[in-house]
Amino acid sequence: MDDRDYEIIMLLAETKNITHAAQRLYMSQSTLSKRIKLMEKELGQTIMLRSRQGVHFTPAGEILITHAKSITQHIRTLKQELALDNGTVHGTLRLGVSINFAHFFLARTLQALKIHYPRITPHIKTNQSRYIYHALWHHQIDAAIVRGEFADWSGQRLHLFSEKICLIYSEKKDIDFRSAPYISRQTDLHMENSVLQWLRENNLSINTLNTGITVDGIQTVVSMVEAGLGWAIVPEICLSHFKGSVMPLNFTNGQPLIRNTYLLYTMDMLALPQLHAFVQFLTHHKGDLYV
Repeated sequence: MDDRDYEIIMLLAETKNITHAAQRLYMSQSTLSKRIKLMEKELGQTIMLRSRQGVHFTPAGEILITHAKSITQHIRTLKQELALDNGTVHGTLRLGVSINFAHFFLARTLQALKIHYPRITPHIKTNQSRYIYHALWHHQIDAAIVRGEFADWSGQRLHLFSEKICLIYSEKKDIDFRSAPYISRQTDLHMENSVLQWLRENNLSINTLNTGITVDGIQTVVSMVEAGLGWAIVPEICLSHFKGSVMPLNFTNGQPLIRNTYLLYTMDMLALPQLHAFVQFLTHHKGDLYV
């Protein structure tokens, strides 16, 4: 087996789908299938089963995945360290980023990073924070920028910024929060629990609110509120151009509702010089980038 075989195994472990893996590898499904058969012949084991539901790895295949992760990481670390030239940091930075962070802050972050480290090549994956966190756990990315709390994370955590959680509604008309539509969206458990606590403390209940509107996307929420279609509770990150009323929320004890954004990574991955440089860059410049 060679480097390409290990890349194939890692992609199949991620996608669980022959078609999707073949597309990302820029090869035909038949070529990929032949490559898998050659691997199985070399190993003397069936490593995966195929069905209409996708790829299912056998116990032998699961062992192969574990070793493929280790081998590809060692090869990648070797190549990145060899790429260092006269103290200049080279290499690809595999970074997972929350969708909302990507929308509002990613461009300025990468622009500033390019000035300081022009030979770092960012490879960005964007998704909701919980999926980015999952990708970090499964070593699909080098580091993750996530929003919200992940209490089970045992690695390194760099706090980037905090923001207020606000109640918003249109200035076009007065609003009765009990009867007007509450525009909600899917979010993480910590944010959801904070909102529910604030509602309870203010004699409001999610069960008695007019909750007929649920959307996927924070910008959609803001647009609907601006149009006078209801009210919502959102983080401050999306309100720089909002035209309406904004009320930062506090619990009854005076503590503000806030949402934190973090860079998550592990000490092991700091062996990658480009990640080490990125961590140092954010440590020193986060106050300028995220104000």
